[in-house]
Amino acid sequence: MPAPEISIIIPTRNRAAILRRCLRALEKQMAPHDRFEVIVVDDGSDDETPHVLREPYNLSLRFLSLHHQCANAARNRGAALAQSELLLFLGDDTLAAPEVVEAHLEAHAARSHVSVGVLGRITWLPSLLHQPFLRFLAEPDCAHQSSFTGFDPENVPVGRLYGSHHSVKRCFFEQHGGFDEYFTMPAFDDIEMEFRYRKSGFRLVYEARAQAFHDHPYTFTSYCERTRMVGRMSVRLYQKHPKSATLTGLWERLRMPVDEAEFQKKIARLEEAEVQLKRLPEDSEEFQIGYNELCKEWTQALLEAQSLGARETFQKETT
Repeated sequence: MPAPEISIIIPTRNRAAILRRCLRALEKQMAPHDRFEVIVVDDGSDDETPHVLREPYNLSLRFLSLHHQCANAARNRGAALAQSELLLFLGDDTLAAPEVVEAHLEAHAARSHVSVGVLGRITWLPSLLHQPFLRFLAEPDCAHQSSFTGFDPENVPVGRLYGSHHSVKRCFFEQHGGFDEYFTMPAFDDIEMEFRYRKSGFRLVYEARAQAFHDHPYTFTSYCERTRMVGRMSVRLYQKHPKSATLTGLWERLRMPVDEAEFQKKIARLEEAEVQLKRLPEDSEEFQIGYNELCKEWTQALLEAQSLGARETFQKETT
């Protein structure tokens, strides 16, 4: 039996229900299922994930279990198991549209050089957008999520290699190193790898046909915690690549005067403001005014969350 043409690598931990939806979406791929394999690496789950992985799927599925290390360790172990010449990294909370595998295969076939990677598109699952905060994150110009506008699709600028949906040639990945396991939180690990790859002539192209949907219902509070992680990992990115401070705005975040106690009060106030907003008719002028005002406040609060994470890590790891 010939080897598959592309290996889909999915790290996961304690997200059994979302992982099941991710795998069911891959069952619906237009590409013949003998053209791809799926490798799931469970990073020490203690929920129903092992049971989910043993369910029957119409997929060529393999899985590996690790004692809790980090998502990047899981990605690297998955890549080591791959039988294909192409590696497609997908998030466990990412639902691939039916064209995803076919689009990545065709994009690589058209650009066969080993140094070319392919960025797929990620948008929020439409059913989540009834929540005002998630609608804010889905705005095309929101600086706190992935952005797919304002660049040449054949030469995607640095900072857009999103770890939850991109593909690379396995030989390039192996030659120049995989994900850096020093990045123990899900932030800037993909950009760190991109910085390394760019030094070796890596080029990233964007394939809009490769559409996937982010199935992760954040609240404002939980997203603030995620953004603090972004701040923490921006310091680690700076340690590896000092020039990254311009990209991440690290120095601006470190200078922001943010008080922890006042910030926690702000989170509570903005959560309540969103509750009040959801009581208004969405087509009303009052809703739109309130939503626009909250967008401004959410933007500032997320910058403050990133500042807090960056400051605490900078003090611990650079002094």
